[in-house]
Amino acid sequence: MPGRRGGRDQGAVDRQAALTQPQSAALPIAAALFAVTAWGLTAPITKIAVHLFDPLAVAVLRTALAGVATVPLALAMRLRLPARGAHWSLLLASAFCAFVAFPLLYCAGLQSTTAARSVLIMAGMPVLTGLYAALFERRWPVRRWWLGSSLALLGEVLLIGDRPPAGGAGDGTPLGDALIVLAALTASFGYVAGGRLQQQGYSPWATAFWGVGLATPVVAPLLFFIPLTTAPGGSVVLAWSAAGYLALVSTVIAYVAWYWALGRGGIGRMATIQFLQPVVGVIASVAWLGEALTPPMLAATAAIMAGVVIVQRR
Repeated sequence: MPGRRGGRDQGAVDRQAALTQPQSAALPIAAALFAVTAWGLTAPITKIAVHLFDPLAVAVLRTALAGVATVPLALAMRLRLPARGAHWSLLLASAFCAFVAFPLLYCAGLQSTTAARSVLIMAGMPVLTGLYAALFERRWPVRRWWLGSSLALLGEVLLIGDRPPAGGAGDGTPLGDALIVLAALTASFGYVAGGRLQQQGYSPWATAFWGVGLATPVVAPLLFFIPLTTAPGGSVVLAWSAAGYLALVSTVIAYVAWYWALGRGGIGRMATIQFLQPVVGVIASVAWLGEALTPPMLAATAAIMAGVVIVQRR
């Protein structure tokens, strides 16, 4: 009875496909949600860390501990270093911006502003990334980009201009906000440099892992001059847990999960999940740190998110 047997075999195949397809489709979404949640929690956890450690120590530990983890992984995965001079320039730019300048500026800024405010400022990074990309490619952005960028910029102005009463939970100084803006500008440039490497055929995994590895010897010597003691009355376990999270989860595991999700689930589909990142960060900052969410901050959130959505629409 070949026909019946073939029908049974085909039915088994169909049932197996029905069982595995939803699972395989759900795994990239789960990985992307994990990465975005991990990055959303970075701001409040950094705020905790800079209260317990010297901010410079937090910035250096974030990169140095990540380098200890990623260099062996890069060697084990046989990820090659660039063979072309142009690739080296882009990799060094990406490494310096993402893993040297950004942590230093971000940790310094969080000393003088709130985690929630930093999250909202960083939410405008897709707009900055688009601007850098347009400059690299020497093309004039479309009108939609200008509209979205103007909305996001309006949100940033509203946010930085919002000065809560001194001593309140929502305090943020102009210096702290400005340092976070510089951190966003720096990180966005690093992302574009890394993205151009990928466009030219260089592995995104190698960009991330070797980027951290190259940045580590630049910042690690600073550990000899920075006190690693916690603030008086501060929890040693909490301080090192926060530093470990920033180094291993935010800088390594989340990037691996995100790249895997982009490869398996599609860049266009997965990229929209990033809109949850500032939401996670603000909720965690308010819930964990007791930070205030003022009406101007809500208005700024709406403007920034609307601008980013308009810029990223196809």
